[in-house]
Amino acid sequence: MKTRLGLHYYNDTHHFQEKDLALWLPQMLGKHISWLVLQSSLDFAIPEDFIKSLLSHNIEPVIQFSKVDINPGNAEEARIILRSYARWGVKYVIFFDKPNLRRSWDEGLWNKGDIVDRFLDVYISYVKMASREGLTSVFPPLQPGGDYWDTAFIKKVLKSAMNRKCIEIISNLHIAISGQTFNKPLDWGLGEQNNSLNSTAYAISKDMEDHIGFRTSDWYTKMVEPIIGYQPKVLMFWFGSRTYQEPETRSEQLNDLVSLALDQGISNNIHPISKNVISCIFDPLSTVANLNIPELVSKDEMLGKVMNKDLPIESLFEQDPFDHIAKNVASWVYPIDHYLLLPKFDWGIPEHILEKIRPIMKSEQPTIGFSLDEAALARKVTVWNENHAFSEGQLEYLKNSGCLIDEKIVSGIEVALEV
Repeated sequence: MKTRLGLHYYNDTHHFQEKDLALWLPQMLGKHISWLVLQSSLDFAIPEDFIKSLLSHNIEPVIQFSKVDINPGNAEEARIILRSYARWGVKYVIFFDKPNLRRSWDEGLWNKGDIVDRFLDVYISYVKMASREGLTSVFPPLQPGGDYWDTAFIKKVLKSAMNRKCIEIISNLHIAISGQTFNKPLDWGLGEQNNSLNSTAYAISKDMEDHIGFRTSDWYTKMVEPIIGYQPKVLMFWFGSRTYQEPETRSEQLNDLVSLALDQGISNNIHPISKNVISCIFDPLSTVANLNIPELVSKDEMLGKVMNKDLPIESLFEQDPFDHIAKNVASWVYPIDHYLLLPKFDWGIPEHILEKIRPIMKSEQPTIGFSLDEAALARKVTVWNENHAFSEGQLEYLKNSGCLIDEKIVSGIEVALEV
């Protein structure tokens, strides 16, 4: 059964190996995840097997190209990758990320002319290219507030798109909208919806509710509908995070909304999530095993459990992203469970290293070796980094291979070589 539950995958273009899929897919299926936001470059596609495996398990991949060349003419170079994704079954793509922030643009470009028009000059070329391949472009998330006020940014984009007769944007608008709480109540900003007078998109004082909170999507929907004539489809990004990539502690109300399959509140104190929200995407993936989402049940059964306090209310995420990874991951996923990576010097292996690693050998019984590539096949790598024998780049290589790193920084005996 497809739900509105989604997750952001790693915020990079790595972790698309078979062992990554084997590790995360069972956990996502166990939590009824139906959406997964993946980062892709325009130079290299995510492996076909990875995409098709997600789709075969009813998980909808949303491909985001966060780093897009600002030259409109370069959109043509994306055709091959977009065509491949479409052929494999992908439906949704996103170009750019937070274009209303100065830092999202190359240095010196922010102040060169109207940033919204310059953004559209590039964006429309990519949207048209995606549309020709049968893909739906989701408008990129804006930062609430932002260096260029986000509500003004989206309104100008839509009005300009209409003037340019860009039907690819106007006729079927899908938009990614922040679901961050900014450490405010979940109903912050609903004053306007409740006919209150102290709610405005440009809050005059800190006591006046604005759109910068969990209900940003409600504000966008009300603002956009009169312009395009219908309610847009919404993907809520960073659902319930205090700020971008800061999940921290979730409130009981958010947990209740998740428990009720994200479409109804359990009392008058909780407002339902709008029907035009097609996905609620949590961040980050690495804590998916600790996501406290119970089995989906009927509304009445869930209400009964909540009201009778049989359903525990606890934080949706834990802090340590790796506590949940079992040591006994199948051998075909990780050919090596634990690898002790030792430095190898031109003059040989110091005897004192063998003495120092003896306790690790006795307690952990790791595979011992000197090969970086061999270590990359392991679930966990203990790096004996004596006298900085391994560089930051080599450690990053192991991390990008999906290894858990336990670095032992040691100051060893310096050996002088005779010339």
